[in-house]
Amino acid sequence: MENFPVEEIRHSKRILVHGSFIVEMVERALDWIGQDDFELEKMLHELGTKHSQYNVKPEHMPFMQKSIII
Repeated sequence: MENFPVEEIRHSKRILVHGSFIVEMVERALDWIGQDDFELEKMLHELGTKHSQYNVKPEHMPFMQKSIII
């Protein structure tokens, strides 16, 4: 995976918008845990399908996990 200069990432509108979307999806998923497991599973499946279409690979996940946790 390529390394990008941190300053470029910090000032990228695309990255900021996507980051906001990630936070929203995590919040929604947490709200649904134990309340509406069918909707949670449906949302996560749709999200996975979209990312598959964007050519996101399983080997990208450790980088995403690290960025979400930090």
